[in-house]
Amino acid sequence: MNPVGLAPHLKRLHDACAAWLLKEGHITQAELDEHERQLREAVFTAG
Repeated sequence: MNPVGLAPHLKRLHDACAAWLLKEGHITQAELDEHERQLREAVFTAG
């Protein structure tokens, strides 16, 4: 994600939502870790 523009704000929002889902028991740490891995891969692939 480009560090200019909305990307940093979107990442903070994503991280806050993911933390809430984890805290409330809607996802496990393993699921979050896998999601983060896939997200990093998608961002790397897209450039």
